[in-house]
Order: sequence, then C-alpha cells, then structure tokens
Amino acid sequence: MEPTAKFNFTLDGAPYLVQAEPCRFNSDLQYRVSVNGADEVLFTFDNQLGRYAPIGNDSINIPDSLEIAIGSRLNGLSLGKP
Repeated sequence: MEPTAKFNFTLDGAPYLVQAEPCRFNSDLQYRVSVNGADEVLFTFDNQLGRYAPIGNDSINIPDSLEIAIGSRLNGLSLGKP
C-alpha cells in the first residue's frame, strides 16, 4: 500500500492542505482524506463521475471545487502519477 499523500491547493483564494491515506475495502482502493486537519472523509471511486468522490454525511462540508480537485489528484495517485 502506498504511503499517505500530502498536497496543497489554493482554490478561490483559500489555502488547503490535504492528506490522503490509502485503504482497502474488499478489493477497492479508497482514501481517508483530511482537509486542513479536519475529520477524515472517505473518498471512493465513483464510476458515474469517473473520479474519486467523497461518501458519507461529512462530504457536504467540502466545497465542490475542492472535491473535484481532490478527486482528480486521487485518480492520478491510483494510476501511479503524481
């Protein structure tokens, strides 16, 4: 399993520090994602969106632009790209 990934985003003038820890559920690769040290949100691959997306009640606290940016970065990680 790959190590926890850390990356920064600045979106709409706001800075974000994202930590994504890979985990497996059955055979599916998922990520436990923390934004700016907040509680973790689980991201899993969404076939309809074609990218990783958050699941659960806490996902509503993530701005759409940040969710898309994180999902795109996680897609790259799962494919072995930085």
